[in-house]
Amino acid sequence: MSEIEKIYENAGIKKEVIKGCYDYYSKLGIDIWKENDCAGKNCDTCKKDKSIKRYPPFTAEKQIEILQFCLKWGQVHILQGIDDEYRIENSCYRQGYQPTIADAIANYINEKWEKLTPEEKQQIKEILR
Repeated sequence: MSEIEKIYENAGIKKEVIKGCYDYYSKLGIDIWKENDCAGKNCDTCKKDKSIKRYPPFTAEKQIEILQFCLKWGQVHILQGIDDEYRIENSCYRQGYQPTIADAIANYINEKWEKLTPEEKQQIKEILR
């Protein structure tokens, strides 16, 4: 499970069902043939269910809101490693490197999840919706 999937799971947000076909999914940046193991043949007449279940996108806006939320704990630094990996740290916490900034942000919250107050957990949940 990725850090991004884990943050949605921690927040209790369910996967949503997205229905559509190639044109619809390609606009969302989803490779439908990879997701559904479909070769894309005879798309107009295909009877396969092309719905997929996935969490809402972890957009840049959501990532920024979460970083703003984290600032109440003090300064937050995003560091880039030599292999284009990222980590977030503050004066009390230093995480391992993650493959993307989004994963680093999600990992930062996941590591703190159990220590968050119910109000803070609710704030994160609202950001992720």
